[in-house]
Amino acid sequence: MSRASLARRAKVSLPTIHRILTGKEAGPSVSTIEAIASALGMAVQIVETIDAEELRERQAKQRAARLVGMVQGTMGLESQTVDPKAIETLTKRNVNRLLAGSGRRLWDE
Repeated sequence: MSRASLARRAKVSLPTIHRILTGKEAGPSVSTIEAIASALGMAVQIVETIDAEELRERQAKQRAARLVGMVQGTMGLESQTVDPKAIETLTKRNVNRLLAGSGRRLWDE
């Protein structure tokens, strides 16, 4: 089945189908995945269960790592190195700030 056909059948945009199939979509929604699965005659079954707090912590760690990575990249452009201990400290600090702050901020890209 072509990607265009899949997009029509799933009622999902072609660019979204392309991003998902190429692995460039970091976090497709469950409804999108269900729509694609349904269009393929399949069903989605969520097997792993995770505690909501653990999910929040995982998201905070991923987001903090991205933020620190941007800082590290900027410092690298300025020919300033950041030692691993400082990176770890910055990441932990950002995780704590994200968990203490607004839930929206934690999930917004």
